[in-house]
Amino acid sequence: MRYTVITGLTALLFIIFLSSHTTQASDEPVAVPHNNMEFDEMAPYVDMANAHGNMKEGAHGTVGKMKADSKTPRHYHSNPYHGVVISGTMVHEFDGEENAPKLTAGSYWFTPAEKIHFTTCLPGEECVFYIHADGKFDMTEVEEK
Repeated sequence: MRYTVITGLTALLFIIFLSSHTTQASDEPVAVPHNNMEFDEMAPYVDMANAHGNMKEGAHGTVGKMKADSKTPRHYHSNPYHGVVISGTMVHEFDGEENAPKLTAGSYWFTPAEKIHFTTCLPGEECVFYIHADGKFDMTEVEEK
């Protein structure tokens, strides 16, 4: 009996968690081809498009395109986020990290809030990636060491 109650409560909490993190405006299915996404220039090296939610207001899933052979300045974000590389080869390097791995299609990274890092899109092709965050997107630049 105790196991059933704990399992039921766990399932209920999981459903509440999922429903509180769903930002889709309706129950209708959505499929948007990459070339139909509306990308906005966030900086000279990266364009972003909302997949769900709104990155300027809160929880969101966002597709980004970073120019080949480009690098962000050292920076951090107020909210943690998760990222997945769709195409191209990226390096997501945290302060003090040596030999950060090359991230190719299908690779994942996680960035904690206020963790200083920079991201590089290696030469060869544009880098396309997807990020998800439970809070709005911001970027605070940090002076180079």
